[in-house]
Amino acid sequence: MAIRSSASTIEESESDSIAIIGMAGKFPGADNLGAFWQNIKKARETISTFSDVELLAAGANLSLIQKSNYIKKRGILKNIELFDAKFFGYSPHEAAITDPQRRIFLQLAWEALENAAYTADKYNGRVGVFAGSANSS
Repeated sequence: MAIRSSASTIEESESDSIAIIGMAGKFPGADNLGAFWQNIKKARETISTFSDVELLAAGANLSLIQKSNYIKKRGILKNIELFDAKFFGYSPHEAAITDPQRRIFLQLAWEALENAAYTADKYNGRVGVFAGSANSS
C-alpha cells in the first residue's frame, strides 16, 4: 500500500497497516457512540445545569458560586460506579481506590475490542487499542 501526499510518497508494508474496526465512547448524556450521535443529530444539550441549592449541597462555596463568571454547568457521566472488578483482575478494595477515569478507560478499551469482533486469543495478528482522553478538571 502506498500513501501519497503532495510532499512525498510513503511506502508501507501490509504489516504496518492499521484498520479501525471497533470504537467505544462514553459522554455526558450518552453511554455509547450510538447515543452520542443521536444527541448530536437531535441537537440535544447533554451538559447539566445546577442551581445554587444543588451546588451548596455538593459543598461549593457560596461566595464562589455568586461570582458572575462562575459556570454552574458540568458534563456528568452516568453509572461510573459500575465496574466489574473481578473481570478486570482487581480486588474489590483495589477497584474502590482506583481512579474512576481509569476504570472507565478499561471498560471502554474492552468495549472497543468487543465492537471489533476480534479477540487477541483468536486472531493470529496483533490486536491493540488506541485511546485518548481529556483532562477531567
